[in-house]
Parts: sequence; structure tokens; C-alpha cells
Amino acid sequence: MEYSYPEIRDVFTICAEAVAPDPRTNRGYIRPRSDGMGKILQNILSMNGVEFELKPGGLSIVSGANVQEIFFDLGQNEAIDATVNEISEDLDLPMRVNRLFRRAANYNPNARAEHANQEEQKQNALAQLKNIIEKIEFDIRSSDGGKYNYFYFPTDKLTTAEAAFNTLGIFTQRHTTHLDGRVATVLRRPATMLSGNELTVIHELNEAIRARRAEQNRDAFDRGTADVYSKAGIDELKKLIKFIDNVYYTNDPHHYYYYLYFSDVDRAFDIMSEFGVWDIEKYYSKSQKARVLRLDKNKVSPVAQKIITELQREIATRGINYSNNMGGRFKV
Repeated sequence: MEYSYPEIRDVFTICAEAVAPDPRTNRGYIRPRSDGMGKILQNILSMNGVEFELKPGGLSIVSGANVQEIFFDLGQNEAIDATVNEISEDLDLPMRVNRLFRRAANYNPNARAEHANQEEQKQNALAQLKNIIEKIEFDIRSSDGGKYNYFYFPTDKLTTAEAAFNTLGIFTQRHTTHLDGRVATVLRRPATMLSGNELTVIHELNEAIRARRAEQNRDAFDRGTADVYSKAGIDELKKLIKFIDNVYYTNDPHHYYYYLYFSDVDRAFDIMSEFGVWDIEKYYSKSQKARVLRLDKNKVSPVAQKIITELQREIATRGINYSNNMGGRFKV
């Protein structure tokens, strides 16, 4: 755009983040970028015989400085009036310069290196958590009415885990849980409104736990501890078992599961895994309001079937009924 008075335009462009006329009141308005630039603008007006008044303007959007806005009547000087009107018609100029000022004010020549360093620290923190996390329990209802995810670590690693979570931008709190009659100090986070970053971290940690457990179970199986007739393991499972359901899942009457109820689900899971039963999963039974171990009946291995048979005999010996098919009516 061609300006009538380019030298005044240049001063306004450099020193003011906003310039505008108000046709309704026939007044002009200038908002400086800083207090020092405000003095220069006041001097330019005075040099051209323009009287003005100052009003508190708050913080500059460009510099963040506390500024005073300048108000004056139009008609006092042709050059000032023309420049104010022309700048108001050329809005792209002040906006473009404002963007450049903000970029220059916030420019950090080391930003790329600092970002790379932060990413490396986050990767190291995630690797550290993967190495020390023991397990995660999801959607645990607390006495305060909220639902939380619980992260279990060795007691002497809790401080390390807290620091690693902080590095990842995930802030946890220590909590003493009495879940399933076991007292333990965990790190917990609300289970709702999770960010994308938090979901990614939880997924990574869960995968690390699964991979470590699978490796441990394979090692145990290779060492021969998975012998289904191993007396110590079977005897311990018999002490832990409460009852077994054989039921279909939701609306599929052909899809059956075994639901195994134990007094200590985590210990039973470990023993079953050592026997080579790797398709077993921990599951929350809404009907019984309890955590159980679940096996898809269509995927039950011969080893798993032998264990289930042993446990069913144990239950029958105690005189406790267990369900067998349940008539295909019960849903979990």
C-alpha cells in the first residue's frame, strides 16, 4: 500500500502494536509496544502539534510490558490523520509486524537442542519405569468416590518412579491400598480424562509388564516347574480356589468362559502362568463384584483343562457346588 507519509508510518509500525481511528468520536487511538516506545509516539505527536491524553492500557500483547494507551482528536495534523487512516485500511501491516516481534521476543536459538534433550530425558524416564513397574490395576474405586489407576513398584523404588512420572508430565500421588486384604503403597492417578500422552505411557508400561511376565513364565516352563502334577503348585491353587463358573459371555450363547474365583487372584495367576497357562486373564466379574481369572473355553489347553479338573474335584470334595454350563442362562 502506498502511504502519504512513509516516515510517520515507519515510526507507528515499529513503536505501536495497534493504530486505529474512531469515526464515531472522531478520535485516534495508539497502543504502544512498550513504555519506551510509548514515549517516542508521544514525542512524534507533540512534534506535529497534536495534543493527546493517556489512559492505562494494561499489558502489551507483544512485549508483555505495562503500557499507556494514547488517545487524541483527529483534525489536529494532516500527516498524523492520514497515517492513522491508512494503517487502519492496511491491517495486515501491524499484524504481520506484531507476529514478527513476538517470534523475535520468544526466539530461543537452543530450542531444538533443548527439545531433543527433553525427549531423551522422557525416553530414559519411560525406560526406567518399564524396568521397575510390577503391575497396574485399572479403574479401582476409592473411598473418596473416585476411580483410579494403581501403579505398583517396589517400595524402595517409589521415589524413583514418582520422579520418572514427573519427567513424563504425569503427576501421581502415593496411596496406601488395602485391596483384596493386601496392604501396599502405590502411585495412583485418576482413571478418567486421560491425556493422549498418559494413555501412551500406560500402554507402554502394560506391554512391558506383559512381556516380562511372558518371559518369566516361559523360563519357568522351560525349567519344568509347569508340570501340571507339581504337588506344591496344585496344592496351593486348591487352597486358593473358591468356586468355578462355566458361563457364556454377553449375547453369544456359543462363546463360553471358565471363571475361576480365588482368594488371591494375583498369586493364582502367577501359578497358572508358571504351569504354562498363558491365555488366562484377570477379569472383573460384575455379577460377583470380584476379580477373577478367566479362560476362553475354546482355547483351553490340555494343561489348563487338567488344572481345572483338579480344582473342580477339590471344590466337590469340600461339598461346595460349582457350576457346569449353568444352563446357558447366566451372563457376566
